Amino acid sequence: MKGFLDWFVLFLVCSVLGWMLESTYRSILAKKPIDSGVLGGPFIPIYGFGALLVEMVDTVFRYHHLGWKLALCIILCTTLEFLVSLFYEAAFHLRLWDYSKMVLNIHGRVCLLYSLFWGFLGFVYLEILQSQLFWLVDIIQDVPILGVIFICFTVMFVIKVISSFSRLGTLRAIKTTLLNQFDDPDIQHVLHMGFHDNRRILVAFPNLIKSFVDVFLQEVNRRAHLPTGFFPFRKAGSILFHGSPVYDDWEDWLFFLSIEDLLANEIVQSMSNYRHHNGSALEHALVISQASWYLAEAFGLDKDACARGALLHDFFLYDWRDEKHPHHATTHAGIALKNAHRYFNLDEMEKDIILTHMWPLSDTFFKYRESVLVSLVDKVGSTRDIFSMISGVYEDIAK
Repeated sequence: MKGFLDWFVLFLVCSVLGWMLESTYRSILAKKPIDSGVLGGPFIPIYGFGALLVEMVDTVFRYHHLGWKLALCIILCTTLEFLVSLFYEAAFHLRLWDYSKMVLNIHGRVCLLYSLFWGFLGFVYLEILQSQLFWLVDIIQDVPILGVIFICFTVMFVIKVISSFSRLGTLRAIKTTLLNQFDDPDIQHVLHMGFHDNRRILVAFPNLIKSFVDVFLQEVNRRAHLPTGFFPFRKAGSILFHGSPVYDDWEDWLFFLSIEDLLANEIVQSMSNYRHHNGSALEHALVISQASWYLAEAFGLDKDACARGALLHDFFLYDWRDEKHPHHATTHAGIALKNAHRYFNLDEMEKDIILTHMWPLSDTFFKYRESVLVSLVDKVGSTRDIFSMISGVYEDIAK
């Protein structure tokens, strides 16, 4: 490598190759196309920086044993991954990945498995790709048409860096809003700050969705433990974490009164025949509906719309484990809305609650704060159900 331009070309080429590698791997695992990385196609810069570190090790320790160089590659690339994670947390208050459940991890930012992965990529680079990459770097600079294409890629890269930082800033603002002022009408302007464009980032980094849910849970739990006046938060927490509706008092009677006409419908009652998570679709819907009703009351939202929309949010009327429904996770909200519209007269808020509850897996974005609330409650309830299915044990954090 002779000069800065050579290093930059190598960085950009390896960023593209890294995006191709990671997107292909994750798409195979998910059985659907995944556009990996913060920037999205076709760049993941950490692979470009990793390649530069490997090349620097090879340059400085050219005559050392390969094993020694690979050990340095593992250390440097793992340090790079740790610092990148730390940067996103410090700059945007967002943790893009979390290895806390992996063996031998450091604060969830790096772990042994992915450190070994970096070592494997270093081996592939040094033993297989290095000469071909040097040839590609030279030919890009020597062939005019390739140089023009490279300039276009450079411009695209700069634009993506700027736009992705803007989107991460939006996600940080929304996370802060959920934590501090979910019940403030000012949240509405935050919801329209290009949040729909952030769907790709949230799908690429599922841990971000978890962090949003965690922030919501922490705020509900905090308010539930305030000295006075926060009975609805405590009631919603109890419903969610026990995973069953309650019939204890006058407030519960008012909730069931708000959905009485829906529950009286035979088609709604038939939801009890369809398995969903660790119970029936009707049981799950009742839990989400009642918890949403109490939280909507606590946040000053339309509690009846939340209760009714939440009751019908999984009104898809089939057992997805027995019947073949391609892309159930991304399509069942639309099917539920179609079924609900067939049997009931819904207002616009109730329709939006049903249609958007699976965001960001579904395309349609929220129009109302009530829709955001039900979506978050559904994610909490679904997480509780799935955890209960896997382990049979769930820790009640409401205690």
